[in-house]
Amino acid sequence: MSQILSFLAGYIDSDGHLSNSSVYLTSINKKILEDVKLLGIQVGLWGSKIFEHGKAKDSRILGKKVKIRDSWRITLNGSNVKLLPLKCEVKKIKLYRLKTKRNYVSSTGLNFKSKVNKEIGFSRIDKIEKMGIKPTFDIEVEEYHNFIANGIIVHNSKVTMLYPSSVLLEPGAKTDYIGIAYANAGQHQDTGCKAYHLAPNTSSHIVSKSICMNGGITAYRGLVKVKQGCKGCKSSVRCDGLMLDNKSKATTFPSMEVDEHDVSVAHEAAVGKIGEEQLFYLMSRGLSEQEATKMIVSGFIEPLIRELPLEYAVELNRLLEMEIENSVV
Repeated sequence: MSQILSFLAGYIDSDGHLSNSSVYLTSINKKILEDVKLLGIQVGLWGSKIFEHGKAKDSRILGKKVKIRDSWRITLNGSNVKLLPLKCEVKKIKLYRLKTKRNYVSSTGLNFKSKVNKEIGFSRIDKIEKMGIKPTFDIEVEEYHNFIANGIIVHNSKVTMLYPSSVLLEPGAKTDYIGIAYANAGQHQDTGCKAYHLAPNTSSHIVSKSICMNGGITAYRGLVKVKQGCKGCKSSVRCDGLMLDNKSKATTFPSMEVDEHDVSVAHEAAVGKIGEEQLFYLMSRGLSEQEATKMIVSGFIEPLIRELPLEYAVELNRLLEMEIENSVV
């Protein structure tokens, strides 16, 4: 965190400005400001949307005709903004006087101050653009915050309810869902997937794995809906839960709503805990209990790991290994 704050402070010292209510940066490189926003999120700064500041135009500087390019701007605010270690004395004084109170307004005049805190707010959606097919990786881990690491979206909370949905509108459309949830002490991960088959010959493939320990709770909650007249649809659902002790709880709540006969829909679920026989066998071969547990967990999630790109699979394996090392005595 200190390194990110130092980098942002250096950028602001050299090329930033401060108003009465925020810190702002202006650049002709929109991508740089997008990176600044992501860094700000990681250290608890409120970043505005990146908005257009100036249009390209012809101008004269020192008597020479020049072309001024489009410019973009981002503002940063929030209580953590005062943690920025600025070196410029003038800017340090302005930072000290900065007002960090959020402005609670909406287009309809709704007062939503009671619905937000210093980390959470609302923003109006101006437009939605179709971006095509892109993979999304969402990992559940310990501690309660959100961040982006190595291209993986990590969503963490004490109680999580996460149900990504796919709506298959065109004939031949397909969707694949791969999910893994991990719950440690005090965590309840209620996750799953929804697939709506609204056209013929569509297909969905859903694989969900969950691991819980130290009293953690995981649940798969999913829905497959096949509309009447959507012939030739195919759907397969596999949801498994693994408990690493007797205090934890893993459950599955699948739901199938099929209104057409000419379809192929399959579901398979299994919930269980690491068996003493498995641990005894591996430990009799010279492995410690921790090493044996890690090997069983690795085998449990192996079908999922094969579906991920190599760099993500490595990060996920390391993450689970660290969790188990910190939890198994």
